[in-house]
Amino acid sequence: MKDTLTYANTMKNGTATQKAQMQILGGIQIGQTEKKNVLKDLGKDVAIGLFENIG
Repeated sequence: MKDTLTYANTMKNGTATQKAQMQILGGIQIGQTEKKNVLKDLGKDVAIGLFENIG
């Protein structure tokens, strides 16, 4: 997760809530490719503010 452009952009330009959510996603250890894709999709949703009310 931490090696994605979405993560980097959110950590640089995101709100405090988005940054906290990305840190949580970045700390998850994922081994399977399918799960990595789910994590990337969640990261994209965080970046566009889909979860602004959660934090």
